[in-house]
Amino acid sequence: MKILLSTITLLLGAAIYTHCAHGTDKEQTATALFANPVIGQDGPDPTVLRDTDGTFWLYDTADLLAIWSSKDLVTWQRAGSVFNEETRPSESRYDYGKAALWAPEIRLIRGKYVLFFSMWWGDVGTYDGHSVAYAVADSPAGPFAFRGQIINSDPDYPPFYGTHHSIDQFYIEDDGKPYLFWGSFRGLYAAELAIDDDLAIAVKPETIRQVGGDAYEGSCVYKRGGYYYLFASVGDWTGGMSSTYRTVVGRSENLFGPYVDRQGNRMLDNRFEVLISGDERFAGTGHNSNLVEDDGGQTWIFYHAYDSSAPDKGRQTMLDRVDWDDEGWPRVNTGHPTRICESPIIDR
Repeated sequence: MKILLSTITLLLGAAIYTHCAHGTDKEQTATALFANPVIGQDGPDPTVLRDTDGTFWLYDTADLLAIWSSKDLVTWQRAGSVFNEETRPSESRYDYGKAALWAPEIRLIRGKYVLFFSMWWGDVGTYDGHSVAYAVADSPAGPFAFRGQIINSDPDYPPFYGTHHSIDQFYIEDDGKPYLFWGSFRGLYAAELAIDDDLAIAVKPETIRQVGGDAYEGSCVYKRGGYYYLFASVGDWTGGMSSTYRTVVGRSENLFGPYVDRQGNRMLDNRFEVLISGDERFAGTGHNSNLVEDDGGQTWIFYHAYDSSAPDKGRQTMLDRVDWDDEGWPRVNTGHPTRICESPIIDR
């Protein structure tokens, strides 16, 4: 099943359209355009990996962690799920008949495909039954083998490090060392990881630092120039077109912060710059992926949003180009989702 979603190829010799459009769905003059959403079905919390052969792989919170593949970042084909009923973690509890697994985060580590994800395994109605876990595969399409939990939110069950609602993990390597960011509305945290030759992964407790206040979840870090940029989501992700969820950002000269807004106010104090917020067409614009670079050096961000034109489809997958201003701050369109945009540059 392919999601084509309004990719537009125009006549040779047409003028190149170099800016993304907002506020209209009318056709633009361009060589190739795409329209949001790029995956027109429920698929929150996207994460993206470019494999060694150039193929892009996207994972989201649907159907026991859905897997998609693409050659161009725009046209996506379903490639299965990370787990099925037989292979899902036995620890994961069920919520309305489905295993409670969400927020996947894919990385290629030592030649293996490591998928971090959040898991609900404990008591209903509490945040202490949440954890960060991971699975490993030899191929981005799987099969993935569950390897265990890295962080627990329940003090009665190890590994617990004093951080509650420990979900929405993000993996980054910096100067040859692996790090994990995590947290959801109980503070954002970061720590160095220990990874052995068999891909057993553990937090180094002595390195744990709080990097954000209690307004955030869904963190992501991108290094550009002399800065680390901490992207996160704030607001209520529920409620369809009434959702207040949005993507925000701060930056720091150090991986562990302090991350600040343009005025120097700290994200630890719940201050930030808004990157993407909703409008009359889209709402709930949050939980972005790791940032992806195309072959033309442009930066792209995936995230999810509710679409007023298809309210029953849930949180659909969105793609937007990230531009950088003269002071090095990221911006997306006019601060709202793009309707139609020139496609990423991908070498064939």
